[in-house]
Amino acid sequence: MDEDAFRVFYERTSRALFAYLFRVSGKRDLAEDLLQEAYCRFISVSGDLGGMDEGQIRSYLFKIATNLLRDHWRREKSKAFAPISADDPHGPSLETKLDLRPHLST
Repeated sequence: MDEDAFRVFYERTSRALFAYLFRVSGKRDLAEDLLQEAYCRFISVSGDLGGMDEGQIRSYLFKIATNLLRDHWRREKSKAFAPISADDPHGPSLETKLDLRPHLST
């Protein structure tokens, strides 16, 4: 896809793709970031899209964006369940973790 064709494609698809990403994520800044990343990835593979019509190319772009959104959610989910390291300077100290006195009734 040459630069002019991409510009036309972007103008036809960017508003709908942003609306989709914003609606699904609920976050404007995330939707903007994913929109940009989706087009960057799309450009990197756009030479391999020969034989596809505009509808198929549009669907492929939305698939890229959906996968980016899923990857974002996976990363966020894994951060939420990441164990706290004993060496974490912002976490509780090892002594605090091992002190059971507050949990024992006397």
